[in-house]
Amino acid sequence: MGEHGIELGEGGAIPVNADGSFGGSADSADFDAAMQACEEQLGPPPADAGTQLDEDTKAQILRFTKCMREAGYDMPDPDFESGEVVVSGGADADPQDVERCSMEAGLAAQPEGAQ
Repeated sequence: MGEHGIELGEGGAIPVNADGSFGGSADSADFDAAMQACEEQLGPPPADAGTQLDEDTKAQILRFTKCMREAGYDMPDPDFESGEVVVSGGADADPQDVERCSMEAGLAAQPEGAQ
């Protein structure tokens, strides 16, 4: 991520906001592009099976997955039990589609004045 201009937190962690969206200083399009480049090089990031998601977050992830499918991407069903939850759209995803679906699902902060 650092090679693509994304500052990482302590221990190499990706900073996140309380809503699960990227919390760093780069804008979300730059973050999405860096994630896509890293996934192309290294494959998808490992899931943290120890992370427990609340029902609202699960619903947001399901809305994101549905939106990405409607946009033409082959998104797997999230497996909340095993931690196999993908919210990046994959290596071939257009960052604009990922950002739009993230916002529609409630996973990203809405720009001020947007509804």
